[in-house]
Amino acid sequence: MKITTVHPRTPEYPMPFVPAMLVEGARYLFVAGCGPVPLYHKHPHDPGLERASFEGGIREQTRRTFENIKLVLEAAGATLNNVVRVLIFITDPELQNDFNEIYQKQFGSHLPPRTFVTVPALVHKDMLVEIEVTAALPANIDGPARAGGQSRARGTRNRPAAPQNTSRRAVKQR
Repeated sequence: MKITTVHPRTPEYPMPFVPAMLVEGARYLFVAGCGPVPLYHKHPHDPGLERASFEGGIREQTRRTFENIKLVLEAAGATLNNVVRVLIFITDPELQNDFNEIYQKQFGSHLPPRTFVTVPALVHKDMLVEIEVTAALPANIDGPARAGGQSRARGTRNRPAAPQNTSRRAVKQR
C-alpha cells in the first residue's frame, strides 16, 4: 500500500492536516462517528451512566473519543497511521485550538486530510465533539472482518505494515 500526501502548493504555515492523500493498493475501513461515550453503552441512552464521559471539557472528551477510535482501528488491525480522512463535528468553534492540541498529540506527524464542522448540538446534551475516520489497510493482508460481523480473537490478527507515506505536489492540468 502506498499513501501519498498531496499539496497544491507548499504550505506557508504549519497545519494540523494535509489537503489530500492519494491511496494505492488498499482496503478501506469506515469508522462510524465516535464520541467520548464508551463504544458499547446502554440504549436508549442513560444520562446518569454516561455523565462521566462528558467531564473535563473538550480536551478530555477529545482524548476519550480517540481512545474509542483506536479501539475500532485496532480491532481491524489498523492504527491512527492508517487514517486517511477525518470528519470532526464540534459544538463550539472557540474550542478548536484546545481540540487541535489533543488531535496533534494523537496523530503526531501523520496529518490526514480533515473536515471540521461546527454543529449546534450532538446526540448528547453535554457532548462537545464527535469524530468519524476512514482508514486504509494494505490490500494483500487478510483483515479480521468476517461474515456476520464477527472478528478474529484478540492477538491473532495480522498487523499491517506501516503505510508508505510520500509527498506529491499536484500540478493542475489545463
